[in-house]
Amino acid sequence: MAITALGLAAGRQLAPERPDQTIASMTAAFGLGQIVGPAIGGWLAERSGDFVTASWLAVAVLLIGAALTARADSVRRASPEPPRSAARGV
Repeated sequence: MAITALGLAAGRQLAPERPDQTIASMTAAFGLGQIVGPAIGGWLAERSGDFVTASWLAVAVLLIGAALTARADSVRRASPEPPRSAARGV
């Protein structure tokens, strides 16, 4: 649960103007991974006889996700801050 909370906080930081949209995208991606991951992992394990290949694939996908997140964060930091709206009280 702590990992999920950290991910949601990071999503809010990456897109403070639309955190709902970011969190919805993260939730959809998580759900897709929960559906597709075990199916692919099982298929790879059945073909190879163990879970080594499936584990390495999971590592690769995790690293790609981390790289994309780091890139999104660096792009966000490089762009100028939008003016804060007085109407939102922020």
